Amino acid sequence: MQIKEEIFGTTSAGEEVKKITLINDRQVAVSVLSYGATWYDWQYQKEGQWHSMVSHLDSVAEYESNPFHLGNTIGRVAGRIANARFHLEGKDYQLPANERRHLLHSSSINGFDTYNWQAVAQQRDNDASVQLTMETKEDGFPGQMQCRVTYTLNNENEVLISYEGISDQTTLFNPMTHVYFTFGDTLDGVKLTLNGDWIKVNDEKIPTGEWTPVHFQLQEVTDLLKEWPQHQLDDAFRIPSQQYAVELEKDGVHLLAKTDRNAAVLFTADPFCLSYKESRSFNAIAVELQTLPDAIHHSNFGNILLPKGEKRCYQNVYRLEFDR
Repeated sequence: MQIKEEIFGTTSAGEEVKKITLINDRQVAVSVLSYGATWYDWQYQKEGQWHSMVSHLDSVAEYESNPFHLGNTIGRVAGRIANARFHLEGKDYQLPANERRHLLHSSSINGFDTYNWQAVAQQRDNDASVQLTMETKEDGFPGQMQCRVTYTLNNENEVLISYEGISDQTTLFNPMTHVYFTFGDTLDGVKLTLNGDWIKVNDEKIPTGEWTPVHFQLQEVTDLLKEWPQHQLDDAFRIPSQQYAVELEKDGVHLLAKTDRNAAVLFTADPFCLSYKESRSFNAIAVELQTLPDAIHHSNFGNILLPKGEKRCYQNVYRLEFDR
């Protein structure tokens, strides 16, 4: 295992942003930025050439202004909260809406992706990791939280991302990494395998509480989008916990994903182009592993409560496999 550290740039507030790259014995590399606890890149070598699997930007300024949360850690709560409001321990909390009247990805006001985290790397025999820590500022959610996100790369080509939080008041906690995977300039030829339940939503993308089974087995993503609502994926799927329940494949490169929670949100986009919806120029697909969106309003969607003084830890795992 190898670790490389460098200064990626400086935030608008004058803070240095670290870029830490972990390289395993199979010449697979993962890069992480301290700003936003961001998954910057995931590369593998083939015939002596490095190939990138993750969409990324060239400067800190671009990360500070990019509206797609490119590679960022999202928190406290990933996904949507209906009406930007919830009730907890006898009190109503109203947060500033940022998508119509709803809250998406905890907004840009002191969300996890707005912090420059403290980053420390550690190397061991069979893996290497980057540990990122911070304490929340006022963000509308109850309690001050101490948070830690750890990226670990092992020699099985797995990227393990753990999220830990502890709060001085009971609060909500459902973080994830908003990573966009790319197999080239388009999604042509990319195949999706996913067996689970599609979560039904209303016309404002808020879950209705209903779902229907779906079975995608090596489904061509571009063919799926021709029949899918809005001709785009921006949807949550209930998946089995602790199983590699999502797989993307192209040209013998397999990307598998699993979580100890119950959902994957798939989102097709071009994170470098604001007009991608009109042109339908999708070149990346986000695989967001989390508890189902708006779980605070649906008793059967999963528990995202973090009791006062209790440490909670979640883990997402992404894996690369190659045909021989």
